[in-house]
Amino acid sequence: MAKELNLSVVFHCRVAHKDLIAFLKENQGVRPEKAVAHGFVGNLSELQGYLNFGYSVGFNGIIFKKIEGINFEENIKFIPLDRMVVETDAPYLSPPLPVKALTGMGQIGDRNEPLFLKYIVEEIARIKNLSYEEVAEKTTENARRLFNV
Repeated sequence: MAKELNLSVVFHCRVAHKDLIAFLKENQGVRPEKAVAHGFVGNLSELQGYLNFGYSVGFNGIIFKKIEGINFEENIKFIPLDRMVVETDAPYLSPPLPVKALTGMGQIGDRNEPLFLKYIVEEIARIKNLSYEEVAEKTTENARRLFNV
């Protein structure tokens, strides 16, 4: 249906990237034209699998966590900026916030808010050695293109 209506699909895949990518390769007739791997937690090979389909990859506050076998910094350096979106995944996956004293929030696992996208963009800009403005503008443009807004 997404293909017929020119809509994007959001793939919420945690630990089955290889299975999902294999399914998409084997079922081209149902493979959506536009999609995003939401809250991507995977390795470079899996990341490349989504990029090979022309899909976007989403990053949220989980990029601040240490997860065995996952190198968020390597993934962020690898992915072209024009294929990346930032996400809140609200109310979960909050980034660590410097405003803990003011808001009562700030630990991963605290309630996430769209306002906190700023910290994800800052971290991506740091990793990619780009300006905050460049990352914010490009990821916003990517989201608008992806979701036809």
